[in-house]
Amino acid sequence: YAVPVIMGEIKRFLRDDGIIKVSRNIRENAIKINHIREEFSKKNSREITVSELEDILKIDREDIVIALDSLKVMESLDVRVDSNDSNSDYLIDKISLNKNEEDQKIDYIMVKEFINNLDKRDRDIILMRYYKGATQSKIANMMGISQVQISRIEKRLLEKMKRELLIT
Repeated sequence: YAVPVIMGEIKRFLRDDGIIKVSRNIRENAIKINHIREEFSKKNSREITVSELEDILKIDREDIVIALDSLKVMESLDVRVDSNDSNSDYLIDKISLNKNEEDQKIDYIMVKEFINNLDKRDRDIILMRYYKGATQSKIANMMGISQVQISRIEKRLLEKMKRELLIT
C-alpha cells in the first residue's frame, strides 16, 4: 500500500512544483499543446497558430492561451538584471510603481475641475474630508448637520465623481 501512495505523492510534487500552482487539467493541456507544436513545426517548418491548435484539440482559444501561459517560467523580482555585474540593479528596481507624470497631471486637473464645479457645501465637505483630514463627525458639527448626512453626501459625491471621471 505504501509504495503506490509514496509514488503518487512524488509524482504530484514533481508535477506541481512551481511558484504558481496550476490545475492538473491546464498542465495536461499545456503538455499536449507543446507536443503538437513540436510535431507541427517539424512537419511544416513554421509555428502552429492558436486557431489550428483549437481545431486539432477541440479546446477553447482561452483555454489554450491559459495553458501556454502556465508553462512560462516565473522570474524572481530579487534577481539582478545583469548577473555579470555586482553593481547591477534588481528586477524590482526596474518596475515603475508610479503612473507617469503626464497621467498624474491629467488626473489632478480632472479632479480639481470636478471639485470646482461642485456647490459650496459639497466642495467644503470634500476639501475638509480628503484634503484636511477631518472626520465626518467633525464636519457634521461644523456644518450643524448629522454625521449620517455627511456620510450620505460623501457617498453621493464619490459616486458622482466615479461616473463623471469614468473611474471603475
